Amino acid sequence: MISKPRLEVRKEQPYAAIRTQVPIPFGKFLTPLWAEVHNWLESQGITSSGPALIRYLTTDMSKKLDIKVGFAIENAVAGDDRIIVDILPARRYAVLSYTGPYKGKGVFKANVALLEWAKENHIVWQTSNVDNFEWWGSRVEWYLTDPEKEPDTKNTRLRLPFWQMFVAARHCLQLLWKVGAVGKDQREKLVTGLEGRFKECIIEKNCTLIRYEILQVLRNLYDAVKDENVKTKALGLIEIEEDTKYRKKYASLWRAKSWILSVKKVNRSNGPRVTERFGSSG
Repeated sequence: MISKPRLEVRKEQPYAAIRTQVPIPFGKFLTPLWAEVHNWLESQGITSSGPALIRYLTTDMSKKLDIKVGFAIENAVAGDDRIIVDILPARRYAVLSYTGPYKGKGVFKANVALLEWAKENHIVWQTSNVDNFEWWGSRVEWYLTDPEKEPDTKNTRLRLPFWQMFVAARHCLQLLWKVGAVGKDQREKLVTGLEGRFKECIIEKNCTLIRYEILQVLRNLYDAVKDENVKTKALGLIEIEEDTKYRKKYASLWRAKSWILSVKKVNRSNGPRVTERFGSSG
């Protein structure tokens, strides 16, 4: 059973774990690692620990996964060369719960469900790309059932909190038009900055979402001040997009009200030409 995903603010959580690289499938490696961490905690006088966890640092299934396997603990302590003590940051997470067998595709489907929900709701994960690997800020599976107390694997209970960062950043971005509405100088600086961000994000994983939000800011700014330069700049940025599907999506922001716009290429050196066909208001 897969629960409905939701956003949840979580407090910081210390944990003790072993970092390792494992191939797919990796289930056989988990029990020995959890046992080793558990024994280490007992040797440190820590007899009460939280649920077992797997923290995914990378998730490229065509290569070995870089993961941390361990337990939540109440307070951070000093680790050693083998055991890492770290903290899951206090942030807003996207969370989903799964109850069912560990073996099979249940856990995989739960992960897919959360990722698809995030995509539908314009949520972007805290990730970075280093050496052609996607590194996750905080992608965790919490194992809420103890295998020793619940031997029936069909009753395995997991919680999947993924650290998402773009919702807050997106809200801030959406409010930027108010800065441009203050005056001409502020507007020019804002438009210049958004133009640069629009162009430079091409190398980023979530480029199309960032570009859409930038164009939404420009649309909101235009609606507030009716500066034709803002509209012209936005339509010029739309022309930069090479993917026809996304170009149409971006253009929909400027077709939404009293007129229909089409952007045509004239000459790369002269830039795009904007033509307007006025229609009924809507």
